[in-house]
Amino acid sequence: MNKQRGISLIELVIFILIIGITGTAIFSTFNTILKGANQPDKILKASQIANARMKMILIKGLAGSFTDPCLANDNAPLPDACQDLNTYANGEGYTIHSSSSTSGKATTLIITVSGMGSASTSMRFVE
Repeated sequence: MNKQRGISLIELVIFILIIGITGTAIFSTFNTILKGANQPDKILKASQIANARMKMILIKGLAGSFTDPCLANDNAPLPDACQDLNTYANGEGYTIHSSSSTSGKATTLIITVSGMGSASTSMRFVE
């Protein structure tokens, strides 16, 4: 009596279907995870935006006041550089927040950028 060895066509089709469904589920899960992840390029953009804002504060500080020139002021329009940076940041989905605190003669500035990626930079000035 000859015993047949191997697999039938139906078994092969079922195997291929199972592998296809499993593969699709795995790839769609990875796609969902990667969309929400803080990817290095987004974190780098956030860091560059924070550093650009800090440089504006440093330049203004050399003129006598370590305050954020990009904060809205009712009396004066924002400098062009601030408008450009804010337009770029908002267009890319980022929000810039700056805060400062003074203790004696030391002022600490913190720039935080949040959105697609997030970054923070801080600096302390002593007068």
